Amino acid sequence: MKLNIFVSFLLILVGGAVFAQAGELSLSPDKKTVVFEGKGKTILAAVDTGEVKKTLPGRSPKFLKDGRIVMWTAKKDEGARVVVYSSKDGSLLKHEPFKNRVQKTGSINRSDPAWGMYWQEDKLDEAVVGLWYTISPDEKYIAVGTDYYWGVFVFDINSGDQVFKFGVDTTHAFNLKYSPDGKILAFSVKGDVGLYDASTGKKLMGVYNADPLETFEFSPDGKLIATGHPDKIKIWDAATGLPKASFPLVVGTPTSIHFSPDGKFIGVKGRKNGAEGGIAFYDLQGKLVKEFENNGLDHMYGDFVFMSDAEVTAISFDQGRGKMKKNAKIPNFAVERLVIQQ
Repeated sequence: MKLNIFVSFLLILVGGAVFAQAGELSLSPDKKTVVFEGKGKTILAAVDTGEVKKTLPGRSPKFLKDGRIVMWTAKKDEGARVVVYSSKDGSLLKHEPFKNRVQKTGSINRSDPAWGMYWQEDKLDEAVVGLWYTISPDEKYIAVGTDYYWGVFVFDINSGDQVFKFGVDTTHAFNLKYSPDGKILAFSVKGDVGLYDASTGKKLMGVYNADPLETFEFSPDGKLIATGHPDKIKIWDAATGLPKASFPLVVGTPTSIHFSPDGKFIGVKGRKNGAEGGIAFYDLQGKLVKEFENNGLDHMYGDFVFMSDAEVTAISFDQGRGKMKKNAKIPNFAVERLVIQQ
């Protein structure tokens, strides 16, 4: 099989630090625009040129099927909200507050910890809010994980009403994922992946790991789960929780995992020795198909999305010193199209 690479990109001449500031990449339904977080802002960029179309306030953006952009935000004085923007003109379409159940205990006012906990003592306010969220495939629900003992909450994305709360065994729940059919909600708890019935909250099974868990992903047909660990990937049967494969990675510890649309390849973005690593693609038996390496601080990959079974769009960043005009508002970035195979 002949493998090659076609890279087309435009460097945007704005600057600033990149590490730990670029979030998950989301692709518009027409595959013409990518949206991602950079330096606490949401950035919309053209796939073909890398041109910045718009910057918006807010974090952790995701495209919906109709092209709108949804974000999960929280403020100490407002609680948590789902914010929806138009991707065409950046106009604010919705700023929906979620319904909080408020308890008062002495001099401390407590609101539902899924949306924020406010300690109003000695005029000090501190918010502890949901840090991870995912949207159901039918885009009716949003599931939010919290960083402490409060668990996972599921809300109606339109009304803001809480429709379900998972139990107390969901301490430090993160990496929330719905299965492709929306019937299962999975999330990481204490290094393991728990699979729950999305409508009842009943725990169906768990994928138990001896290795620290970094991230995981469902295959497109929902039959497999790929889990990322320091310097390796494991593949599990989603129905039984039994291991099917395990193999080392050339890109270090995975920070994101994506299956190709046909489910035949796994793409991994890694981190090595505390620095951003490259992107590598494997078949399900662990054979390396293609690797795209970083080039020091001048070229570091962020997240990526599959455009087809053979091609991905990736975001890369430039943190070189003195090479670009500095602008602290958004990071130096490029949009790259990488061909895995032909």
